[in-house]
Amino acid sequence: MSARGNGVGLTILGRRPSAEDESSSSAGETDPGPDVLVIHILPKLWAGAAERDPVFRLPAGTADDADDGSGRGSRTLEVAIHEQQILALEPEWALSLAEVARDTLVDDPPLPSPGEGPQADGRAAETGDAETGDTGTGDVETGETDPLWREVPATAQIREAWRGEVPALPRRASDPADPVRFLWDLLSRLGCEPARGPEQREPTPGGVDLLPDLPGLEDLVHRQFLKDTERALLHRRPTFLPVTEELGFVRGRMDPQGLIRRTSRRRIPVLCEFDSLSADSLLWQTVRGAVQIAAAEAEDEEVRELALTCDAQLRDVTVEPAHVLLSRGMPGSELQRMPPETRWAYRYARAVLARRHGVDPEESPDMAGVLVNLKYVTSALWEHMVKDYLDRVLTPGGLEVEEQHRLAVFFTEQEVPDRGGEPRYDPVSLKKPDLVVMCPVKTGGHAPDAQGQALAVLDAKYKRLPWGGFAQASMGDQYQLATYAYRLEVPAFLAYPVTRAPSERDVESLVLGDPGATSRQATGPRRSRRLRVGAMALPFPHPAGRSLAQCRTDAEHVLGGGGLAGLIADLGG
Repeated sequence: MSARGNGVGLTILGRRPSAEDESSSSAGETDPGPDVLVIHILPKLWAGAAERDPVFRLPAGTADDADDGSGRGSRTLEVAIHEQQILALEPEWALSLAEVARDTLVDDPPLPSPGEGPQADGRAAETGDAETGDTGTGDVETGETDPLWREVPATAQIREAWRGEVPALPRRASDPADPVRFLWDLLSRLGCEPARGPEQREPTPGGVDLLPDLPGLEDLVHRQFLKDTERALLHRRPTFLPVTEELGFVRGRMDPQGLIRRTSRRRIPVLCEFDSLSADSLLWQTVRGAVQIAAAEAEDEEVRELALTCDAQLRDVTVEPAHVLLSRGMPGSELQRMPPETRWAYRYARAVLARRHGVDPEESPDMAGVLVNLKYVTSALWEHMVKDYLDRVLTPGGLEVEEQHRLAVFFTEQEVPDRGGEPRYDPVSLKKPDLVVMCPVKTGGHAPDAQGQALAVLDAKYKRLPWGGFAQASMGDQYQLATYAYRLEVPAFLAYPVTRAPSERDVESLVLGDPGATSRQATGPRRSRRLRVGAMALPFPHPAGRSLAQCRTDAEHVLGGGGLAGLIADLGG
């Protein structure tokens, strides 16, 4: 999976019965294996020595899978695998996963022949590595647009996995060092969102109950629900609702039983049945109940703000207890007459209410195929992390860190007669350095100008730190960094993740030779200030004791003082 190591996330599969399963079922045999497979894809940097085997298999199914304690109802198996590892799957699972797996990657060379063709009795899936090959194009990180899963031929080692001769993935266990919860907490804290693509499968209302209880996933469901609600509110109109109420005058139809009780009790009000135009319907009461849950539980500030905005637009709707809303339902014929956005908002609302209060969902998803498939680009996660570190060190001093700074490197030259023979230069192929440290330029009114002064460039590389430092980085990375340094005349560094505690010694600074200098000389006649390039190691959180807070503290020691901040100060930043 994640063949080039640039994708973490979650896949939930429903088993698609094979021919053998169907024949066993017709013979009355029962299969103790799971019906639902939950696979968490973790960063490759977290793979320990015992987990670095390239091929794994699923653990054997047992009758215990029928009650896994997750509350999701169906027989569920939950496992975790790391980027670039291969998972050997039996046909019933492979048939499901094939919906979102490719057998080739964009700008990816063909796989070397393993000497054996693909086997008909099963397949293997490999998880998306930014360090295998330097084939990226433009400013897209290698593997960024890859699918989360890639189908690979069944080799001898993969067939051994089906016979149980290779390690089995451990079942996910809930403990304080749970890497799955650690990952989703990290994604949530750094505000990461899943990548968009044809292979993405977000949870449907019927599949919400299958999601593990993780903070990032809760926000994902709430965000999708609130977006549907926001669209549905555009179509919100009052409707005629049946009302039964005692009035001092006759409206609509008098209730016969009410007339009998009125006479026996000698009461003046008349019990009437009539239709009243109102927006306070069961539909919007259900939606508002789920909106308030999202507002109270959302970890993401944007999700919470969206929930509060939707709730303000529903302030004329009665707040009913969840059990009352779930005990009532809207007829299917009425749902079909609604706009699609309103129907989806209502279905998501019931799913959110049911999940929050531990009620079995009324909708069951199609349990075959890919139920959920979410990829988070790990290079983007690492870029967000490095920016977070830089912000904490540099912004107190008035500096800014700009992501994906648009930088023109190449220009076309055109003669313009009305400019006195002065040519016009038009930029082509804009580049986007990951992170540029800027000093805002103050205008006369003391407001920052749109264009500030660049002070340094950092390119976040989600790859293992080369043992020889910058000199052992790929040639593409070296040329890229040298181009940024020459173009902006600032120091430029590659930032690599490490799971240990780095120090200031992990900042490597090399002098970049002057343009026009002889081939083996650093200095030349055209430049007075030395430009520097290099590589630095910054901490990547790890579930075994290296929290994001600890990494932030370690990064301040590397970047502050004599690190990048000191280098910027020495250069007059």
